[in-house]
Amino acid sequence: MTNPRTDVPAHTGSSTTRWLALAVLAGVATMFLLGFFVAPEDDLMADSVRLIFVHVPSAILTYVAFSVTAVGSVMWLWKRSVWWDITAHASAEIGVIFCALTLVTGSIWGRPTWNTYWEWGDVRLVTTLILFLMMVGYLAVRSAGGDDDAVSTRAAIVGLIAVPALPGARSTSSTWADFARAQASACSRPPPPTTRTVSPISRPRRWRTVPSSSASAGRSVRPRTGTRR
Repeated sequence: MTNPRTDVPAHTGSSTTRWLALAVLAGVATMFLLGFFVAPEDDLMADSVRLIFVHVPSAILTYVAFSVTAVGSVMWLWKRSVWWDITAHASAEIGVIFCALTLVTGSIWGRPTWNTYWEWGDVRLVTTLILFLMMVGYLAVRSAGGDDDAVSTRAAIVGLIAVPALPGARSTSSTWADFARAQASACSRPPPPTTRTVSPISRPRRWRTVPSSSASAGRSVRPRTGTRR
C-alpha cells in the first residue's frame, strides 16, 4: 500500500531559482554559439576542436550534478530530509542529460582524432558509460511505484553506489584538456636547434708566436697537447 507524503512542498521553485534557470539557459546557448561559430579551428584538429567547448563543460556539470545527488542521498538516509531528497532527484535528471551529451560529443570528437568512435580499452570512457547507466537506473528506481519513503531510500542507495565511478569519469575531461595543451604546445614549440659537435682532435691547430727572450724571439712555438697537470 502506497504511503503518500504529507510534508512535500507544493513547489521547489522561487523567483530566484527561475532567474537562475534563465541565466543557465542563456549561458548554455552562448557556449554553443561561441564554440561552434566564433572559435577558430585548430591547426591539427581542425573543426573537431570546437567540440571541446561543449564536451568539457558538459562533463563538469555532470560531476557537479551527480555529486549533489550523492550529498542529497546521504542527507536523506541520515536526516530524512525531504528537501534534500527532491534536490537529489532533480540533480540526477540534470546529470543524466549532460552525461549523455558528454558521451555523444566525446564519440564524435574521437572519430577524426583517434580514428574510432569508441575505445573499450580506455577505462575512463567505460567508467563514464557505467556512471551514466547507473544514474539512469537511479531515475528508473525513482519512477517505480511503491511507498515514497522506500523508493527514496532505494534510490539513495543507488546514488551512493555510483559515487566511486566519479573519480574515474572525471579523468575524461582532464584527458581532453591535456590533449589540447599537448597539441597547442606541439604547434607553438620551435624546432630544436641543430648543434654540431667538433671533436678536439679535428680542431685545426694554430701556431702562436711567443714574445720572448732574445734566444727565441720571432720563433713559432707549437702548442703542447695533452692535459696539464
